[in-house]
Amino acid sequence: MDKELLIRKLDREIKARKQAESILETKALELFNANQELNALNAQLERQVLKRTSELKESETRYRSLVENASDIIFNVDEDGYFTYINSIGANSFGYSVDEILGKRYVDFVVESHREELFSYYTRLKEDKTKTDYMEFPVYDKNGRLVWIGQNVNLIEDIDDGIYYSAVARDISKRKEAEEKLTLVQKALTKSEIKYRSILENMDLGLMEVDTEGKITRVYDHFNDMTGYQGEELIGLDALDTFVVEGFRDTIVNQDKSRLKGQSGVYEIKIRKKDGSEIWVLISGAPFYNVEGEV
Repeated sequence: MDKELLIRKLDREIKARKQAESILETKALELFNANQELNALNAQLERQVLKRTSELKESETRYRSLVENASDIIFNVDEDGYFTYINSIGANSFGYSVDEILGKRYVDFVVESHREELFSYYTRLKEDKTKTDYMEFPVYDKNGRLVWIGQNVNLIEDIDDGIYYSAVARDISKRKEAEEKLTLVQKALTKSEIKYRSILENMDLGLMEVDTEGKITRVYDHFNDMTGYQGEELIGLDALDTFVVEGFRDTIVNQDKSRLKGQSGVYEIKIRKKDGSEIWVLISGAPFYNVEGEV
């Protein structure tokens, strides 16, 4: 009896071991297949990484080629204001080599009177997280020549959550010179206008301006005094209908035709004041010209 029990027990153990071995073989096969799939996936990922790396290098090479051959000044500065990149054209346009600029602070190249303003500008960009903006400022090149720069600057966030600024700039010195000359001319014109207006307003003459349609565009004080009007109540009115007494209209019409031809003239006519009374006046008329040379 003990022998039979022992045999049955041994059979059960053999069956259980075979069942366990079968399960182990199945799991081993599954693990093998999983490893094969994992190896295939790793190989595919490696190929993708190599492909993307190659594409990235190609893209970077193409980008650098475009940047290095661009006509604009292109540079990067870190959040502390130090140059981390500048294209060759950008460096050479100021008489420097790239190595002479990299690692330097951008404010060291800026005209001293504008350094604080530019520093505050970049600080504000950083604090406000402004993505893109435009700024103009003067710098000195290596020979001490003053150059005005107009730059579009972009705030870039890198993969480490840091920031840096990438800028595309141009030399706008000629435009600035033209603007300064225009400002000086405008100031001179304003000064001249004030001077001659003062002279005219203190002369015992009634001055009035009309356009080519005969509409009154400007009246000086003494003219108002002569004719009984005030302020700008004459502006926009037809001068012929407002002032000229019948019998003198043809004279004015003919004189206006002469003005359009660039001719001046002096003549006497009778005009009507605001209160209806009439006075004789001696008119000296002359054409004015705009900047295009039009009457």
